[in-house]
This record gives sequence, structure tokens and C-alpha cells, in this order.
Amino acid sequence: MIIMQNPSYIKEAYMKVIKKILLCVGMLSCLGANAADIEVADAFVQIVPHNNKAAAAFMRIENHTDKDIALVGGKSPISENTELHTHIHKNGMKTMVQVPEILVKAYGEVDLEPGGYHVMFINLIEPLKEGQKVSFSLQFSNGNTIELKDIGVIEAKGHTKHAHH
Repeated sequence: MIIMQNPSYIKEAYMKVIKKILLCVGMLSCLGANAADIEVADAFVQIVPHNNKAAAAFMRIENHTDKDIALVGGKSPISENTELHTHIHKNGMKTMVQVPEILVKAYGEVDLEPGGYHVMFINLIEPLKEGQKVSFSLQFSNGNTIELKDIGVIEAKGHTKHAHH
């Protein structure tokens, strides 16, 4: 003998399961979207020959959102201070200056590169060596923090003297 269940009960149970699945998928997609808002690529840390107190990180930062996002800070166990810097021309000399943020326009990208924007590690805890791997984090204006691990260290080639602040 086959017992027929109430079709409306089956439909309600089915809808509850579908709603739970959709809720879980929605939550997971939101988590993925936040993680992919900002992408960091091609990162490396460069040491300056004969200077065991500072190093700089360079990379490309891509903004995959429809809103401007700024890099506003960083932290690393390799240095006492981590600052954002750029170079400007002043009185015929190239001078490094600290900046409060590095803006990455909506759906845009910014290259942090020698002679331009960079993340500066000041008062290194220990001198860095070429080939070493380091880790640091970047903080953004949208509240995201990106952890960069095992970033390669290289020595600057053909470094020229310029004024530091």
C-alpha cells in the first residue's frame, strides 16, 4: 500500500531546502567577491646596496570594483615601520617622500615600481639578503587586508644616490 503525502507539505519542505542552499551560495559568493576586490601581483622586495636599515616593496595592485580603493598602510615583521612612499623632483633632485595613501581607481591598477610609488620598510630588524623570502600585509581603505607571503628579496642593480627625507 502506498501512502500519499500532502503535496503542499512536500512543496514547502522542498522550498525550505532550496532557500537554504541559495542562502549558502550567496554567502560564499559574497566572501569570494570581497577577497577578489583587490589583487596584488608581481611583488618583490628590493634592498639597497650598503644600506641595512631600509628596503622597498614593489608590485602591481588591481582594483576589481566599481569604487576607488586606496592602499593606506602596511605591516611587516621585518621592520619597525612600514610606510607608503613615492619620488618627486625637487630643486633638480629626485627626493623620496612619504604619502598617506596610494589610490587605485575603480577597475584600474597601479604599479608600485622603482622611482615611483612603493612600500618602504624602515629600520629593518635584521639586514635582508638577496634570495631571502619575506612576508608583509597591506591595508586598504575598504577594510581589506592582503597578506603577502614568501615574497622574494633582490638587490638593487645600478642604484644611484638620491636624497631621502
